[in-house]
Amino acid sequence: ETSGRPTGSRISPTMVSSKALLCIIFTVFAASSVHAHTYLNNLIVGGTPLARQDGIRPHPQNAYDSPIASLSNPTGLTSQDMTCGFLPAAANAANKKITVAAGSSVGLQWWHAGPNDDVIDAASHKGPCIAYMARSDDGKGNVWFKIYEKGYDTATNSWCVDQLASQTGVDGKGKGVFAVTIPSDLAPGNYLLRGEIIALHEADRPNGAQPYVSCAELTVTGSGTASPSGAYLTSFPGGYSATDPGIRYNMYATPKPAYIVPGPMIYTAGAASGGGGGGAAAANTGTTGTNNNGGGAATGTTGTNNNGGGAATGTNNNGGDTGNSNLVSDSTSPSGGAGLTPGGAAALAVFVTLAFVALVVGAFLFIKHKKPLLFAAMKMKVQTAV
Repeated sequence: ETSGRPTGSRISPTMVSSKALLCIIFTVFAASSVHAHTYLNNLIVGGTPLARQDGIRPHPQNAYDSPIASLSNPTGLTSQDMTCGFLPAAANAANKKITVAAGSSVGLQWWHAGPNDDVIDAASHKGPCIAYMARSDDGKGNVWFKIYEKGYDTATNSWCVDQLASQTGVDGKGKGVFAVTIPSDLAPGNYLLRGEIIALHEADRPNGAQPYVSCAELTVTGSGTASPSGAYLTSFPGGYSATDPGIRYNMYATPKPAYIVPGPMIYTAGAASGGGGGGAAAANTGTTGTNNNGGGAATGTTGTNNNGGGAATGTNNNGGDTGNSNLVSDSTSPSGGAGLTPGGAAALAVFVTLAFVALVVGAFLFIKHKKPLLFAAMKMKVQTAV
């Protein structure tokens, strides 16, 4: 009498064991891949948290909390996903536009998975918080102006992300929250608000920076007439390059190099009539290229992403005296010499673990399938000898 189970479908203990080992491999890999990501969950307007995702462009369910770019996605920084998040989901309109007054504060609250969770793994995923606005429906072109940035605080020896993940949040605004001020002189109309966090734990390697990007849709009210232009504007993609000092940065170097938040200078109320320099418009006379952030005598500065002050020639120079790119050497590591960063060491540990488990599974399967053949061969050899 048969058991009712089709022939060949019996599950042996060895099959269960091998499947269990494969599940362990998948679990270890998945845990190392998805832990510590983050996304913009809700806005806070007038001190009141809005409903989850109200006014925020949609996130794809399969990558809602993933970075736009990373070591495994080196082209992300130049992709259209940098505009407002992963496409095609982020190209869709929000469920509503949120009305805010020019000059008011808007909080951006970030989550990892749910309320009061770890927000992001601040123990490793350190970096800046940034916010841009654009008077645009799709965010395409040179339309974005920066209204907020917070990088490394030398007074507290902490990154914006460190503060974001704390119980009090950034500047005491609440866990997972950093707040931005809508410039009081902005002309009324519909705007996109682009929130961004950049994790720098792997940014010591090319294409290692991890930007997390989300957009909200606002309707700004007020009597302002300002429309930021010139050096205040940038585009996404295009606003960052892989070699910008705020994108390629070794946070493990000793001593720690000064951190320059990427992108153009911040637009503040009244700056639209200031000519785009850090003071009088004449301070930027002769500056060529893009994203040159004047201030002091930046006359004659050439290249891209030059952040004035002193005579800065070349590319990616951030003020001070004459000099070239201030990127940290590839060979710099936490010990001061060539070696692995904590992020690299963790990745290596995961790889070694997976390799060991795979070796065990391979040996197990080899023995399982080859053992009968080995015994048969030995038996034939004995018979031949006799």
